[in-house]
Amino acid sequence: MVDAKIRRYEMVLRNDVRWPDGVEKSVITINGQFPGPTLEVRSGDTLEVTVRNNLADKEGTSLHWHGLKMRGNNSQDGTPGVTQCPIPPGSTYTYRFQIDPEQSGTFWYHSHTAGQRTEGLFGALIVHSPDAAADRSAAQAISHAPHDLIKARDSQIFSGIPNAKMKREGLLPTHGLLRVGSVSYDEEVVLLLHDWYHRTAKETINWFESIRSLGKEPVPDNVLLNGVQSFDCERSIRKIVCDKSKGSRPRLRLNADKTYRLRLVNAGSLATIYFSIDSHQLILIEADGTLIRPVLLKEVGIAPGQRYSVVLKPLNVTRENKAFLLRMRLDPLKDFTYGNSALDLEPKGIVSYGFSTSEHQLNSAKHLERRYLSSQSGKAANGTTDTDSVPLETTKFDDLSLMPLGDLALLPEPEETVFIYVATSIRVKYGKTPRGFINNTSWRPPLDRPLLGLTVTERDAGDWGNDQFVVKVARKTVVDLIVNNIEKGDHPFHMHGHHFYPLQTHASELGYGSYNSNFALPLPDVAPALRDTFVIPARGYAILRVVFDNPGLWLFHCHNIYHMQTGMAMAFEVMGPQIREEESRAARQLCPAA
Repeated sequence: MVDAKIRRYEMVLRNDVRWPDGVEKSVITINGQFPGPTLEVRSGDTLEVTVRNNLADKEGTSLHWHGLKMRGNNSQDGTPGVTQCPIPPGSTYTYRFQIDPEQSGTFWYHSHTAGQRTEGLFGALIVHSPDAAADRSAAQAISHAPHDLIKARDSQIFSGIPNAKMKREGLLPTHGLLRVGSVSYDEEVVLLLHDWYHRTAKETINWFESIRSLGKEPVPDNVLLNGVQSFDCERSIRKIVCDKSKGSRPRLRLNADKTYRLRLVNAGSLATIYFSIDSHQLILIEADGTLIRPVLLKEVGIAPGQRYSVVLKPLNVTRENKAFLLRMRLDPLKDFTYGNSALDLEPKGIVSYGFSTSEHQLNSAKHLERRYLSSQSGKAANGTTDTDSVPLETTKFDDLSLMPLGDLALLPEPEETVFIYVATSIRVKYGKTPRGFINNTSWRPPLDRPLLGLTVTERDAGDWGNDQFVVKVARKTVVDLIVNNIEKGDHPFHMHGHHFYPLQTHASELGYGSYNSNFALPLPDVAPALRDTFVIPARGYAILRVVFDNPGLWLFHCHNIYHMQTGMAMAFEVMGPQIREEESRAARQLCPAA
């Protein structure tokens, strides 16, 4: 057992010109890094992050700690209009909160302001268990931060590398295997997957919010892995500054004698990304910070905001000095409403074993990579190659079937039911431009008057404003949220401050499949894996059971950046009488009238 510590970080936010995939673009960096640094903490630690807003566009900003419960620290949740006012241009703000002692796993942080997440303002946040026996025997290595890329000419290589500093700080013991249940592994690697636009976030969001879009979300131009990818300049249909030599296919360099846990985060704006590696199976062991009973998969679909951990299981092939394709498949029928000829629908990386970074071996690796990629032309999109000689007895990915590690518990009985209807709609009232709606309200955050900063009298009276839909949960309560999606696109919904049990989904083949109690299917008796981000299927619904027990004001919203920005959000006021006055004062700290 390791004593809790205060982990301090400083972050300076700037706009910098980079070439992530060979296309020049202004991105947001944190301490000069794109994406931002990986933060490593333990359960029970206090995290203190000082943020300096040096963004060139004179725009406010904020950081949300995605998936953390923030118990007792509602004002630090990083949600402008709900828990704070934005950090003004040129100003500094320090987030300070304790990590819940019961939470560990794969999380991430990102801007909750405008389209800054689309420009790269995000990074991974790994919470290690304080008790080595809880989910591991002892640890050999640290998860690898995306900014620790080993650069070699036009190649980007990243691998799981032991971090002595983290060991000295007590984040990890110094020897032995890591373990989750019956699955053991040697090292960890953090992989941030995200769709990427060559246009700026302002351009894509302004276009979507205009009458010209007809409600069709902008289609991305690429998918990056830890901020890296290649791009064929000649495929672009837009005027861009492109130098193919400045982009590169991402490569994951591994040791053939070791077993690896990959912590996967979809930090993107729109697309679900289907992750797989040729000649490998994936042992799924974690979902949104919840350790689960292992599931063997060929491919895992990750919606925006979701996180999964998989342990690589190579098939019966020789790995030493071999390279394999890492695939990030997109589904245009589910994700996009029109085509983009510049977009590769299956962007790839390279997983190589046994290569060092010496120039001679690196050149050999590049040659093998080119030869390997050439051999893949025309192969099937499901990832099979001539080395996939072992049949895949894998389970089709079903996120409703994921069960928590350990003894199964009965589901808590619901005390209330809340019906929610979500959609994107074009209305005359809003100038025939698309807006996101929840229960006929299009959310507009009061950026100079956050809800948590209201007085007790104002909150008791429900004085939220016409552009905020807030549901009061007066006491600790178990609530079934029946979220109906009345349009033809999926919505990945994220809950702040709480996790939930996803119990059931339904999608209609024809028409709209909103919940109807006359045709309701039975719900499970045992508690599935807790989640904080879950996809509400198109023309269907999902039933999410929440134990509301964390006092505060918490946002519930679609993690599609375009839907969120145009109003697909609501909030829950949980146990309002127990919200401390110091939390309300902290919420007003950055506000102009404070």
